Amino acid sequence: MPFTRLAINRPIGTLMVVLIVVFLGLVALVNIPADLLPDIAFPAVAVITDYPGAGPYEVESLVSRPLEESLAGVGEVRHITSDSLEGTSIILAEFGWGTDIDFAALEVREAIDHVRDLLPDEASAPVVIKTDPAMLPVMRVSVSGPYDLVEISRMAEQIEGRLERIEGVAAVDIEGEVREEILVEVDPVRLNAHGLSHMQVSAALQEENVDLPAGHFTEAGERLTLRTVGEFVSLEDVRSVTIESPRGATVALDDVASVELRESETETRTRLDGRPAVTLSIREQSGADTVAVASEIHRVLNELTGELPEDADLVVVRDQSDFINRSIATVSSNVLYGGLLAVLILYLFLTDARTVLVIGLGIPISVIATFAFMFFSGITLNLVSLGGLALGVGMLVDNAIVILENIFRHREEGASRADAALQGTGEVAGAVTASTLTTVAVFLPVLLIEGLAAEIFRELAMTISFALASSLFVSLTFIPMIAALFLGRPRRAGGSIADRSARVQARMGRRYDRIVRRALRRRFLVLAVAAVAFALAIWGGMGMPSVFLPEMDQGEIDVEIRMPRGTALDRTDQVVAEVEEILAGRGDVRHSYASVGQQMGEGVLDGEASDMGGLLIRLIDEGEGRAETAEVVSELRERLTRIPGAEIRVSLASGIAGEEQAMGAPVAVSVLGDDLDVLREHSGEILGIVEDIPGIVDARSSHEEGAPEIRLVVDRRRSGEYGMTAGQVAMMVRAAVEGEVATRYGTEGQDIDVRVAYPERYAGDLSSIEDIELLTPTGSIVSLSQLGSLQTEPGPIRISRRDQVRQVEISADLEGRSLGAVMDDVRADVDQLRLPPGYDVHYGGETEEMYEAFETLGYAFVAGCVLVYMVLAAQFESFRHPVIVMATIPLALIGVVGGLTAWGLPLSVPAIVGVIGMAGIVVNNSIVMITYIDQLRGRGYERDEAVARAAGVRLRPILMTSCTTVLGLLPMALEGGAGSELQNAMAVSVLGGLVISTALTLLVIPCAYSTLIPTKEESPDE
Repeated sequence: MPFTRLAINRPIGTLMVVLIVVFLGLVALVNIPADLLPDIAFPAVAVITDYPGAGPYEVESLVSRPLEESLAGVGEVRHITSDSLEGTSIILAEFGWGTDIDFAALEVREAIDHVRDLLPDEASAPVVIKTDPAMLPVMRVSVSGPYDLVEISRMAEQIEGRLERIEGVAAVDIEGEVREEILVEVDPVRLNAHGLSHMQVSAALQEENVDLPAGHFTEAGERLTLRTVGEFVSLEDVRSVTIESPRGATVALDDVASVELRESETETRTRLDGRPAVTLSIREQSGADTVAVASEIHRVLNELTGELPEDADLVVVRDQSDFINRSIATVSSNVLYGGLLAVLILYLFLTDARTVLVIGLGIPISVIATFAFMFFSGITLNLVSLGGLALGVGMLVDNAIVILENIFRHREEGASRADAALQGTGEVAGAVTASTLTTVAVFLPVLLIEGLAAEIFRELAMTISFALASSLFVSLTFIPMIAALFLGRPRRAGGSIADRSARVQARMGRRYDRIVRRALRRRFLVLAVAAVAFALAIWGGMGMPSVFLPEMDQGEIDVEIRMPRGTALDRTDQVVAEVEEILAGRGDVRHSYASVGQQMGEGVLDGEASDMGGLLIRLIDEGEGRAETAEVVSELRERLTRIPGAEIRVSLASGIAGEEQAMGAPVAVSVLGDDLDVLREHSGEILGIVEDIPGIVDARSSHEEGAPEIRLVVDRRRSGEYGMTAGQVAMMVRAAVEGEVATRYGTEGQDIDVRVAYPERYAGDLSSIEDIELLTPTGSIVSLSQLGSLQTEPGPIRISRRDQVRQVEISADLEGRSLGAVMDDVRADVDQLRLPPGYDVHYGGETEEMYEAFETLGYAFVAGCVLVYMVLAAQFESFRHPVIVMATIPLALIGVVGGLTAWGLPLSVPAIVGVIGMAGIVVNNSIVMITYIDQLRGRGYERDEAVARAAGVRLRPILMTSCTTVLGLLPMALEGGAGSELQNAMAVSVLGGLVISTALTLLVIPCAYSTLIPTKEESPDE
């Protein structure tokens, strides 16, 4: 190898090259951003259009359908879903993975422009929003203390200003904020007595609260500005306002209204551990380093703690960086322990500290070099990329082991250090290069496929490829160079460990030689037994439970509360308080954050409603004596579902930002068709089926009955007689019932609203609303009942559509069973339903994503095996040799099924990714063995004798490389720390496959070679 010769002849230059790579890697490590998972850009665009006053049917027909038809023509759009609600249309256009979402959003805007003129004039311009996980809060901070909410809100605003100045922070949203406002509560009787309306009161307040420039003038050669200052600066200024009545009299505001400073009414309430609180949700900029941003936020919060009152509490409710740091610490320890175990097993085989040190240096050098590749490729430090390093740490010494072991053999035969390094490396350079290329090749298709699984695990494939390429470079240059300089004649170190190791290896070699020669005489029986074992493993694997991704235990729980539609905020608050009382009695809850009047979801499409609430529960650490989060979820679900009158959903906090919005619930079954009544009927049947299936919890339907609604039907003839239009009536009624902000003024850095409203008794019930008296433009006073009639009707409902067809979706969560097993039962029962013509059932949600991921990864596995075959065919210049080498892959699948079963793990995307990686790893042992068999045959050995001798010679390097890889994976397979759920399945797949394939390879590969490769006397069919 020219690289090897150059490295041996130029040791200082080689050392400098290695040091340069190490230096670049260390610099890159400092600058690589850290995150929980790779940056995932969900390929979806939301289109939101407001159509005030329109019902769901009008919104569907006049807004949603025209937009859907136009969006259907946008390139690469996969699915279009829409929700038509009272006054709002929300459309989600989903594109194929890998789509340039910026360009897709541009196409969506162009498609909307084509139909913009067809939308109602009253409809707003459609707003296009790209989905971005960065829009989700990176941290939530609650402010509480022995103060009223107005004072706490002022503290929150002070904190908001400081946090928004942090580099990497995009926005800070305040939830549960309560501000002060001035309430001008008019007395309708007195207003009518003076011939005034509340709208005239509002107009007078606006006119009095002014600050306007009056022009410029010159005095003593200086240009001066004249300004009229009439803004309100105190409550007394508001009270001193006068109103001119139509009768020419001047009426003081105090004569017709009371003026007071009060807390504004809020549509949402937030609490921390049962105490009123105001919460700040901090969103980071897209592409920002989550850990760095969070660290800076903590620094600023520590500063603010000293500036705020001593008894004010600043509590971090949710911090993404905490789980990220713990997860990275877990996987980093896996890399460290795996490397140490690999070095330990090397010492047990070689019992020579210098040799072990030379090989062991390959691990840190290769890992550090990998960081440089990661930095320039835009890969972050996350669970997946570092998992790739942990997955490959045991393999990083494989090449060095094979090369150094062969150099040792040449030294034993009397070659000089330089000649042994050059010849020993040259003999196996092709084998180690081929073995590295097979592992890289098997991951190549993962870079080409599309889907959420590919988005998540693409960085793992790249990281392993970078690490192995670095390892190959180190093994072909640095290792021979060090061996040529310092490697003496091999000798066993004295001591019981060395002696015992030598005896064990010698005894193992003798026994293995006898076993191989015996197996060669019964090679057909050996191959038949292997084939039967493979068939049994495949049969057992078909019945394995399956999930998309393992649930990650972050120690956080989400509780979603839905009350009957139209439930008042106070009643929803009572139910949330009941949940808080239950949590207060548990010793495993560190903090509970409650939100009343809005969903706990953090997506852009979440809304507010008085009948919704939720809690975020943060548990104590596992080391403090709590059970697993899944067990706590199960306990809470059982207790909370007993609360009457509420639909309560309890679930683990998601590990992937925006996961449920991107994929939907684990179980999602939709009925599609045109008639809503038919959809409701059959969706009810499916809901009943789903609820009865074991493992299903929190089953729910997207069909919602509307809340009761009181409608004022204006009699246009009567209102016209009084000189009023329907619009004027609506505005006057709204001002009377809800009040209106007439003006606002600033004081102490705050804007205070001045709200004009009727006393609450005028909107207390239906009869009081009917008795509201209005002053007409003609000067007469009429009650509301004289202008129209009040009718109580069902309120608005949600009309959902998928791909331009109406749908009702049944969704549910899981407990105690795998997604695949549950969906098998769901499909078996639902498929028995007889739906009318034109109505279909669609299985979506996480199920759809799981099956799609399994399919694409299956293609990647097959494509990877094809590439491995091509690499091997080029290496051996043979069509038969690759077949023999790749016989280890089906043998390894036996270990995969056995390993996952023994660990109690379901088949999942990480497990399949592990299988793909395993396919490139397990062939390495066969490559090393078959390469040496061919070399012996080239020296004149008979076929079976060459097979037996090569198997004995390569036994030690095969066992060493397999043991280092297995022990390197062992911490990853056994670790139970933060974020380990994703890595366990990968590690177990590779570990189980490698253990079984190594054991079987030592027998099956010699037998397969003896069966498929002809002797010299026979004519080879290559």
